Amino acid sequence: MKPNPRQIRIEDYSYQLPDEHVPLFPPAVRGQSNLVVYQSGEMHKTSFVKLAQHLPDQAMLVFNQSRVIPARLVMHRASGARIEVFLLQPFEMEHQGALQSRSTCTWSCLVGGAKKWKDNEVLELNLTSGVVLRAHRIGRTDEYFNIQLEWSGDVVFAEILEMAGRIPLPPYLKRESTAEDNERYQTVYARLSGSVAAPTAGLHFTDNILTELQAKGHPLEYLTLHVGAGTFKPVSADTMEGHHMHVEHFVLSKDLIQAILNHGERPIIPVGTTSMRTLESLYWLGVQCLQNPELKSFHVDQWQAYDSTTEVSREHALRALLERLASLKIDHCDATTGILIAPGYAFHLCDGLITNFHQPQSTLLLLVAALIGEKWRDVYQFALNQDIRFLSYGDSSLLIP
Repeated sequence: MKPNPRQIRIEDYSYQLPDEHVPLFPPAVRGQSNLVVYQSGEMHKTSFVKLAQHLPDQAMLVFNQSRVIPARLVMHRASGARIEVFLLQPFEMEHQGALQSRSTCTWSCLVGGAKKWKDNEVLELNLTSGVVLRAHRIGRTDEYFNIQLEWSGDVVFAEILEMAGRIPLPPYLKRESTAEDNERYQTVYARLSGSVAAPTAGLHFTDNILTELQAKGHPLEYLTLHVGAGTFKPVSADTMEGHHMHVEHFVLSKDLIQAILNHGERPIIPVGTTSMRTLESLYWLGVQCLQNPELKSFHVDQWQAYDSTTEVSREHALRALLERLASLKIDHCDATTGILIAPGYAFHLCDGLITNFHQPQSTLLLLVAALIGEKWRDVYQFALNQDIRFLSYGDSSLLIP
C-alpha cells in the first residue's frame, strides 16, 4: 500500500525559528548568500557563488521565470478610510490577458478594511496624467472578493499597476515595501508577470552565476508558475487530510518537456518549490493523458499522487502528454496544480532541490521532508547553528538525497 500523507500531523513538522534568523531586507549584493549543501546525509556551509562546484555533473536546473506584480493597491473611501486591495489572480481570465486589458478587468482579491467598504460603493484612485482607477466590489467566493477595476486613459492594466501598485512582501516581514524591493524581490530572469509572491529560491542567482553554470555543462531551462498568496497559507487543520492545498497556474513549452526527455537519466534539479511542484505535476498530467486520451482540461489534484493506482515510467508519461498537446495543436502546456508533496510522495522528475529555508508547520517544509526524509531536522538545526538566514530574503540550500 502506498504511504499516504493524509494523517500527517503538521505539529510534527515544527522547529523554533528565532526572529534574528529572519532578515527583513536582502543582502547588500545579490548572490552574497550562504549555501547549505546536503548530499547523501552529509552537510556543510559554503557560499552561494560556489553552487556550480557542488552540483552533480550535467545536472539540469529548471527555473520559474514568473515575475512579481505590484499587486497591492491602497485606496481610500470619501471619508478617508483606508482600503487595501490585494490582487491574487484574475477572475475567469488568464494573467496575461488581464494585465493587457484596456479599461476594465476583474480580479479575485483579499481586501483589508472590507467591513468599511459599503455595498455598491465605488472607490477611486487618481493617478498620473489624469488617469483615474475605480474599484467595484461585485461578489465574493470563499474568503476572496471579486473586484472589478475600471480606468480611464489609453493604458493597459499592467501600466496601471506600475503607477499605483506596491510590491506584496510576505506578511511575516511586517514592513512596507521600498524602492529596493522593486528590484530585489524579483529574479534576474523574471519574464512573465503574474506572481504575488516571489519564487525566492531564485533571488540568489546573478547573470554571472547563470553564465558559469552553463559553462560548466548544466542545461538551464525555464517554466512559469504564478505564485499565489496561498503559498503563505498556514496549515490550520490538525492533519493534512483537513488542509485544502492552494491551486496555482503554470505554463511551460513542449520544448521543455522534450528537453527533459532528451536529458535521459541525468539529474534534474528544480530551483525552488514552485519549479518542483510544476515538474512533478507534469508526470501526473501525463498519467491522466494515458488514462484519458481525450483529456482537454489539465489539472493535478491534491491527492492524485497518493490515490493513483497507475505506475508508469517518466518517459511514458511525458510522451503521452506531448502526444496530447500535439493532438490539441498547441505548443505549450497550460495547467493548474494543487499537488501536495509530503512525506510518502515518490518523486518522478526531480533528483534534488535548490531552496530557501521555510517556515515551521508549512506545506513547503513538508515538501523538503518528502525529499530528504527526517534528515530535514538535522539540516535545519545545522542551519540555525551556522547563523543561516531563513525565509524569503534568507540564505539557500542545495538538497540532494
